[in-house]
Amino acid sequence: MYEALIIFEQETNPSIDIYAQKIVSFYEASAGPKPEVTAAGERLTVEFDDITFNINKNCSAYVIKESEGLAKKAKPEEQAALSKSECRFELKSPPDADMLYFNDYLFLIETAGKLGKVWAFDPFTMEFL
Repeated sequence: MYEALIIFEQETNPSIDIYAQKIVSFYEASAGPKPEVTAAGERLTVEFDDITFNINKNCSAYVIKESEGLAKKAKPEEQAALSKSECRFELKSPPDADMLYFNDYLFLIETAGKLGKVWAFDPFTMEFL
């Protein structure tokens, strides 16, 4: 199972549609398997034959409270910006026992970083990636 909170700087606040476009552009240019990418509202799915990554944009009131808490774990020079983050992408997938899609998981996080400053947090290890 892959999971990450992709928290972005409040000034960035990208739409799920722009994120989907970046993902599609990458896979169109790659030689590997091409997933089906579907955006609907604040939800995005990236579906391969064997696994589906679900990404939700969450701007609920509790997100900023959690950002304030997570900021304490960040580098000192990033704490102020992170503590003001009101929205994030929440990435989840089912188990991938053979880790066949680990690179795709990392790519989805990396692609979010192309939209602006982000922090990727692993809720299992409770550490930033």
